[in-house]
Amino acid sequence: MFNRRDIVYLYDGSLDGLLTAVFESFSFHEIPADILINSNVQESLDVNYYYVNTDTDKAYRVQNAISQKISKRSMHNVFFTYLSAVPDKEMIILAYIHRCFEFGKSVNSRINDKYVGAVLDASLSVTNEAHNFKGFIRFLELSNGVYYSKISPKARVLPALILHFKERFNSMPFMIHDIVHKECLVYNGTEAVIYQTDIIPDVTVSDNEEQYKRLWREFYETVEIKSRHNPKCRMTHMPKRYWQHLTEMEPAK
Repeated sequence: MFNRRDIVYLYDGSLDGLLTAVFESFSFHEIPADILINSNVQESLDVNYYYVNTDTDKAYRVQNAISQKISKRSMHNVFFTYLSAVPDKEMIILAYIHRCFEFGKSVNSRINDKYVGAVLDASLSVTNEAHNFKGFIRFLELSNGVYYSKISPKARVLPALILHFKERFNSMPFMIHDIVHKECLVYNGTEAVIYQTDIIPDVTVSDNEEQYKRLWREFYETVEIKSRHNPKCRMTHMPKRYWQHLTEMEPAK
């Protein structure tokens, strides 16, 4: 492998696109100066760009090689780092995959390595944020019987939430709208799909929704032991950045 400071890979932003870029890097025996999403780039005349055409077969070969030859945990780390908000995550993932094949099954114990450590930290961060949202998501019952929620995560946590909410609600249709990354998880009672959307819908809640919200706020206030009110402790267990979409934090009407 040799460093190509004169070339930048451009991909479509998908995981398959990124893994295709990794495949191409290994095939060409080169490490590009950067890997960027093509829609985010304002091209410069003094930079050579290589447009990576997403190839699901090449992406699968990379994924399968990591899962089978290294570990499924390592592929999990790659996926969750891809979902993260870490700057330069594409180049970090490429470097981590190189470490995977250099160190083999022991790669995730090499925490002092710059890129292994960065991937482990990013993966853990996304895991923790997804775990928090499993408890902090609040749904509105809409007039059409669908349950709707808005969230504002740092990472793209929706793929990490699919299984939990499908199992929790089973046959109940719901939508979880990530308004930061403009994605919406839609479950129709059978199948779950994540759609890209720029639209924040003007929802119409059911006739009973305001009553449900009032009862939930009353419950939240009632269970608190007033003599032990501790705002700092509450923010430790329920970070303030989650409050904007929590029913119990809304002012009573």
